[in-house]
Amino acid sequence: MSERDVSQTRPLAITRPKLREGESITNQLLEDRAFYHEYYKAKTGDWLGVKIGPILKTIKDCARAAAVENESNLNPYITRFSDQGEPVIQQTYDIFRRRLQDLYQNSSMSEEYYALILDILVPTENLDTPKIADRLWLYKWANLEEEKRMKKLQARRKKAVEDSSLGEVEAPPPRGPGFEATATMPNQIPRSAATSEKEPPPTISSSSKARSKLAISDLVNL
Repeated sequence: MSERDVSQTRPLAITRPKLREGESITNQLLEDRAFYHEYYKAKTGDWLGVKIGPILKTIKDCARAAAVENESNLNPYITRFSDQGEPVIQQTYDIFRRRLQDLYQNSSMSEEYYALILDILVPTENLDTPKIADRLWLYKWANLEEEKRMKKLQARRKKAVEDSSLGEVEAPPPRGPGFEATATMPNQIPRSAATSEKEPPPTISSSSKARSKLAISDLVNL
């Protein structure tokens, strides 16, 4: 098969990339190991004319919408979507495909872009493989990424609420060595006032007494 034929033929199946120790699936890893095929390189301009990030975000958004729509059929005890039963995963995937089609029909998404998304999705379905990890692996990964994102969002919201609640509570006065309470209770005499010595009464000088007596005698003689 010539290079031209390869670039015009979509891969029939793409298995989940094998990860080395410490690796996780990222946009770049998907581009380099899963979709760095001549067909995709020709369609996307070597992933420069069309970038993989927005395509994967569209898949994640529609995956989240499908999971919410089919939530009543998901086992609430099983928190990880890929651990749900295969029949309900397939059921949710069918909803996901409808949501993706609705997005194409009711948005400005071009026909070429929609076709490229399907070109990426369909080879990752692998519905006939006996290896469950390879079935709908890209769709399952998209759900896992959304689960992580939602958990982080919930954690940030919870922390914001806790921080807001703490801000409304008045901070207690400082305690410990070097700190003394300065506030007094009603009708309580401060310690400094209670222990201070009483001031002596004012003294009257002899000249003042004489002036007082003179003033009285003058009044009597009037």
